[in-house]
Amino acid sequence: MKKSLVITTATVAGLGVAATATTVLATEAPTENTVNSTINNKVTDKDLSDAEKRAVDTAKDADQKAKDAEQAKDTLDKAQKDKDAKKTEKEVLEKALEKAKDATPEKIQKETEDVDAKEKAKTDKEAEAKDKADQVTKKSDEAKLSKDELDKARTGVEKADKELKDATDDFDPAAKEKAQQEKDAADKDVLVKDQAKRDAEIELEKAKEDDKTREAKKVQERQNKTDKEAEKTVKEGLVKDAEQAIKDAKEKLKTVQYPTDVTVTPEWREKAKELIKRRMDKYPEPYPDMTGMDADQIDKADEEWNARYNVWLEQYRKDIRRLEEELTKLDRETNENWMERISNISETGIQDGENDVKYDPNNLPQDVVDDLNNHFVTLLNSLRKQLGLSEAKLNTNNKDFAKEVAKIYKDNGYQDLSHFGRGINDVARKRGLKPSEDPGVDTHTQYYEDLMNVPMGSDRMTKRELLARMTESFMSFFAEGYLTGGYGHFYSLLQADTVGLNTSIIKGGQLLTDLGDPDFTHVYRIHVLKVKSEKYIDNDNTDIQKAKYDDLYGPNSTANLPTPTLQNKQEVEAELEKAKADKKTAEANLEQVKTELQEIEKRITDLEKEVSETPAKEAKRAEAVKELEKAKEKAEDAQRKLERATLDDNAKSLRLEKARKEKDEADKELAKKLAESQQKDKDLENAQIERLKADKELKDAEDALQKAKDKLAETIRLSQEKANLEAELKAKSKELDELCKHVDDLKRDVKQKEDEAEKARKVKDDAEREYQKLLLRKTIDDALIPEQPEFKGGVNGPGAIQPEQPDFPLDKLPKQELKIDEPKVEQPRVEQPKTEEPKVEQPKVEKPKAEKPKVEQPKGEEPNKVPKGDRPSDQQNADKPGQAGDQNVKPVGPAPSYQAPAVLSPAQEEAGQKALPNTGSQISLLALLGYGFLVGLGIILKKKEG
Repeated sequence: MKKSLVITTATVAGLGVAATATTVLATEAPTENTVNSTINNKVTDKDLSDAEKRAVDTAKDADQKAKDAEQAKDTLDKAQKDKDAKKTEKEVLEKALEKAKDATPEKIQKETEDVDAKEKAKTDKEAEAKDKADQVTKKSDEAKLSKDELDKARTGVEKADKELKDATDDFDPAAKEKAQQEKDAADKDVLVKDQAKRDAEIELEKAKEDDKTREAKKVQERQNKTDKEAEKTVKEGLVKDAEQAIKDAKEKLKTVQYPTDVTVTPEWREKAKELIKRRMDKYPEPYPDMTGMDADQIDKADEEWNARYNVWLEQYRKDIRRLEEELTKLDRETNENWMERISNISETGIQDGENDVKYDPNNLPQDVVDDLNNHFVTLLNSLRKQLGLSEAKLNTNNKDFAKEVAKIYKDNGYQDLSHFGRGINDVARKRGLKPSEDPGVDTHTQYYEDLMNVPMGSDRMTKRELLARMTESFMSFFAEGYLTGGYGHFYSLLQADTVGLNTSIIKGGQLLTDLGDPDFTHVYRIHVLKVKSEKYIDNDNTDIQKAKYDDLYGPNSTANLPTPTLQNKQEVEAELEKAKADKKTAEANLEQVKTELQEIEKRITDLEKEVSETPAKEAKRAEAVKELEKAKEKAEDAQRKLERATLDDNAKSLRLEKARKEKDEADKELAKKLAESQQKDKDLENAQIERLKADKELKDAEDALQKAKDKLAETIRLSQEKANLEAELKAKSKELDELCKHVDDLKRDVKQKEDEAEKARKVKDDAEREYQKLLLRKTIDDALIPEQPEFKGGVNGPGAIQPEQPDFPLDKLPKQELKIDEPKVEQPRVEQPKTEEPKVEQPKVEKPKAEKPKVEQPKGEEPNKVPKGDRPSDQQNADKPGQAGDQNVKPVGPAPSYQAPAVLSPAQEEAGQKALPNTGSQISLLALLGYGFLVGLGIILKKKEG
């Protein structure tokens, strides 16, 4: 028999005929040579599904850890920026504090003395400047007088020149006629100059009136400026008031968002009313009147009354226990509903700002304490009203009592969860109230306090936080059965006529130990104090007890405060809107005032720039007067000339000689007056220079004084702000330290998350590779169709005839190479699932180089032996991915994105294949095509070898 032709799964997969079952023809292969497709390590659908799930889960985990690492980095970056900002703020405060530390009393004293010295220097300089100004005025008058004398000397020279000329001209025959003409012209010129003088005087008067008007305007505008600056200051105050009103309203919104009307379930309210009503019941039967009874009768009546009372009391106690148990079942829902309501407001409502004031609950400002008291009593009265009870009052004595109790908690660092009985008793004794124990005895028993402990993460709280914690825990005083196992606070607060409240806080405490939560570091305590009746007044006289109680703590005590009326949210929002509108109006008015002030300053500047025309007009008038005088003198000269024209020759000769002599004297006088005038001008110039120097020194002294005053004011301000700066720097340093620690924690968190992300990525890659490996093996395993077991009458059955196959006539085939077109195998298109899956980077797949297999002819093996390499064991190893013979096999096409492989079900395989009669094997069309391809390939290779 000839060796059967066996097609291995690895060969078919390498040729692109993946997922095709290996088929052996019954007539060509003996039973013992048939490949058994049932192998021990075959990949199951569950294996592949588990691998796929692992790949998906690890990819999601890796993506989430990468996102966590990025988010941690973003958080770290933000925290680092906050740290840098806080550091800068701290440095600014440190510099300011360094300046403030220099502001010592000695320095203030020294700068005060410096101001006084500079004030004196300024006064001296003012006197010196005034003296220099007086000198300038004096020198100016002297220079002016000298100029007048110089002008007179020049006039004298001119007269002498004229006289000399006239005397010389006297010998002219036509002198008389010429003199008459000159006299007429001089008379006419006098008239013209006189009119010019009158015009100049009119202009001078007008200039003086303009000066008066200008000065009056300056005075008025300066007064307008002073008034407008005062108005500006008022408007700026109104803007600041509006801004403060806005700030106050916004601060109020943080507190008014919390309700003042208590909400409980209807069931709880009705049960609580029933419990209160039953607890307030009194035994209806009065004690019997023993009048007229003997001793036996009295004993009998007393015994019978007591028996009836005890029966009633037993039923009363049973009712109270039953009602308390029924109320306890309703407590949790009522309390948790209330707490959830307040918690939702705290989480989603108006939040505190970064710069909001944080208070120490051990030392609250009085206005904050009053606000907490007003809210508490309003909540208390809301509940009391629903339960049919009268209102409670705030009482100043109870408020003082609460303040002293809160302080003694803080001073003793009390750590326990229950009441600090010893401390409360000490305070009660000082206030004339009965203690529950002797002095120095530690106890939790006391008569006056209702206490609430609230865990906190800080020792500082904003006003909103103080109110929120008090409001949130309020119902725990009343719906307390499931918390405390009793109703002590319930009865205590609902029976009190007056109350007072205060707060304290400690670090640590038994409550935090019980909780075991590291986020909580402090315990915030709410202390509600009251004196319920006169029996707690420490006095044996009942009348005194009642009088003191009524006066200090009773419902009609003079220490009681009016019932507070709290604003609701709508009222505060309206107040805020009004404040905003007021601010807008105030800002508009302020801008209007600023504009008007600028206009006034501009008018003052314009007035200052205006130059007075009076000096010019005075000069013009003086010049006109001078010209008139000259004209008059000229007219007089002309008259004298005319008169002299008639003199005889001797007189003319004498006149000429005299004129020459007077001319010489006039020249000498002019030279003398000119020298004097020049000296006076020089003296005036020197005086003006000295005045300018004095003015500059005065200005320097004024500037130095102002600088000294500014420096002193700054030193005083720094001295006053030093304590605030130190406190602010301390707080800022603490914030920075906490932020540095937070940044360090974030850095460690980032490092940890990056390591986790890298580890998850590696796990994801390993799972991906494992999935790809199993997918390939599953694809190969699914291509194998296991042979059916032998059955009677089949070709492989016992005793069946195995016909020998004839040799294939290879040598008779024509020696012509066949061109075989290899089928184009399209790469499978795997669509990515459209889900928000993490992005997984696909491994890069290289296509293996397809080499044509070398088919060697069998060299005469025995018929019953299978050649090496065709053995089932060898083929099993060859067909398994990952074995020695298949290490370089890589998947063809892109890796799937976590979709299960398209594996045909047994029914689908059976529908697509045709069964062979009388055999247990099936064959598919793809298997036949692959087999035919291999046969053709073998023929070609045989021809090439031949």
